[in-house]
Parts: sequence; C-alpha cells; structure tokens
Amino acid sequence: MGQFSFEHCFEIDTLKRLIAQHQHLFRHQSLADLYYRGEKLSVTAIELGQQQSLCPTVLFVGGVHGVERFLAL
Repeated sequence: MGQFSFEHCFEIDTLKRLIAQHQHLFRHQSLADLYYRGEKLSVTAIELGQQQSLCPTVLFVGGVHGVERFLAL
C-alpha cells in the first residue's frame, strides 16, 4: 500500500472548492497551519450570518475522519 497524502484528500479538496465557488456567501479565514509528516494542513474557519454578539449561535466542527487508519500504518 502506498503512502497516504493529504494533498488530494476528497474532503479537503471539496472544502477548498466550496470556498472558491461560494466565498461571496460567507466569511472564511485560515486560523492556523499544522504540519504532519511534511504536509501542511490548514485549520479553516467559515462563518455565516450576523456578526452581532446577541444573535443565536450554532457551531459545526468537522474534520477528516477515517484518515486515522492510514496514519497508523
């Protein structure tokens, strides 16, 4: 089995494509860059809706699940 790479990971590619195609609908920023085995992984925040502190808020947190099995090899 070849070495796993995040470079063409479906979830990361999809997120990048959604940001590029719909960036006028939300605010986004890179919060941090992490490095694992020489590969850069960005922690990205995407915000929708009002920025007023009195508005109701919901938080969605996501990650690339299933990658753990590749990293354990």
